[in-house]
Amino acid sequence: MRRELQLKQELFEEELKRMLAEENLRISRELHDNIGSQLTFLINSLDNFTYVELNTEIKNKIKNISSFARKTLNDLRNTVWAIRTGSNELTSLIIRINDYINRYRISVGNLEFQVKDNTKNSHALSSTQLLNLFRIFQESLQNTMKHANASQYVLSFDDVENGFIMKIEDNGIGIDLDNFSESTSGMVSMKYRCQDAGGIFSIFNRVDGESGTVIECLIATNK
Repeated sequence: MRRELQLKQELFEEELKRMLAEENLRISRELHDNIGSQLTFLINSLDNFTYVELNTEIKNKIKNISSFARKTLNDLRNTVWAIRTGSNELTSLIIRINDYINRYRISVGNLEFQVKDNTKNSHALSSTQLLNLFRIFQESLQNTMKHANASQYVLSFDDVENGFIMKIEDNGIGIDLDNFSESTSGMVSMKYRCQDAGGIFSIFNRVDGESGTVIECLIATNK
């Protein structure tokens, strides 16, 4: 009797997983085919105005709207990626980050990138964790480019007991922790995303005699 109940529970859980996977696929298709195509149409329509005689102020406004639409489309694509990927390994996130860097390297000036995967253990991540960690990377990169005055950006992943740590370091001017305002630096977003991924967030200045900032998100994957 106990074995029969256990089998029924296992079948129920498998069916639930199947239904959730199908729903995730349906949502990702809807986002890609509907909203994605509408954003693409909007971007193409705005780009057509570059061939129209308009004053400089209006052209600049159209250019800004087009840039915002492109950023929104990229964010949508990353969301669709996370939903479609579902539960996967940490390596999927690292591949996505490297792909992002390679595609946008031309727009980051002289900032030198390093992505280090020092993990030896496998780490399974949910779609929510994948997306949140990717967003932390994006936010930290933007902050480094805009505020840090840095020439190096290092993103590393290391095994720790029961999980891994995602660490972001730069060699910029650092932050004034005594007068630090999270709300003006994007740290609130990164802290929230780390916690939403089930992690522990921390930020501090480097203590190795070098200037710069260190951001860490500790994720437990072997509870």
